[in-house]
Amino acid sequence: MNKQTSAIKLSDISYSGIMGTSMMDSVINLSCSETVACTNLAMDNVYISSVTPGRKVFGKCINAHGRISHVKPWFNCLKP
Repeated sequence: MNKQTSAIKLSDISYSGIMGTSMMDSVINLSCSETVACTNLAMDNVYISSVTPGRKVFGKCINAHGRISHVKPWFNCLKP
C-alpha cells in the first residue's frame, strides 16, 4: 500500500503587531509540511505570554523559513 501525501506551499506571510495571552504553553506554532516548506515568513512585534504569571511559554516550528524580530517568546527554529 502506497502512502499518499499532499501539501500546500505557504509563502509571503507576515505576522505583525500581535499581543496577547495564552492558556497553552506552545503559543507560536509554525508547523509546515515536512515535504514542502513554508517560505518568506515574517514575524515582527509579536508578544504572547501565559495567562498564568511566571509560567514559561515557547514557540515551535517545522520546516518554516523566514525571519523574526522583536518576538516574545524568542525561538530560533525558523530557518533562513
